[in-house]
Amino acid sequence: RLDILKNSLRIFVHTKLKLNPKHEFAICCLTETTIWYQDFTSDLELFIPKLLKLESQGKSPSFDISSLFQIIYEKCEPLKSKNQSSVTDVIYRAVFIYSRSGIVPVWQTGRELRTQMLNSNNFYFDSMYLHSFKDKAVKPQEIYDFIVQEFDTENVKPGYHFENSSNIKKIYMNMAQLLAHPLQRPPKEDLLKFTALEKT
Repeated sequence: RLDILKNSLRIFVHTKLKLNPKHEFAICCLTETTIWYQDFTSDLELFIPKLLKLESQGKSPSFDISSLFQIIYEKCEPLKSKNQSSVTDVIYRAVFIYSRSGIVPVWQTGRELRTQMLNSNNFYFDSMYLHSFKDKAVKPQEIYDFIVQEFDTENVKPGYHFENSSNIKKIYMNMAQLLAHPLQRPPKEDLLKFTALEKT
């Protein structure tokens, strides 16, 4: 499944750069906290090999999701601006890809930074949750409910949040749906209507 995900991300990056060569991409890895793995770049010769070298980080007993927001905030200077009255020239979007079926993320340092960033005019948060049903300890519904509750119902600008178990076609479809610019795409509720109509 990791190879499928890496290939879908490779296609995503190639397509985004064809739409706008000024796009830049970075990669974080998740252990018990968040590791900044690849800095922002639009250089495919640099980015793609780093992407394809990604491997499973092994089993961790927990994941502190507040560390994700902390490291993004540290690396993205415009997010620190006090002037958030209008949309800036720089838009940051995090695509949170989570594949732990038995570990519900926790907020070890609180939600304050999350709230600040989600209310920023130049930060958007989407997610793709890939889970398994094989392990008796899985909590897929509890984890997906956590993601929706933390990043959708309390967010003034809801993101795209997808879940999937083993449907390869759906992984590619969801990644294609994430191609749209956050300021130009329809609400997810409308997106689901279009998807249902397409299947009929």
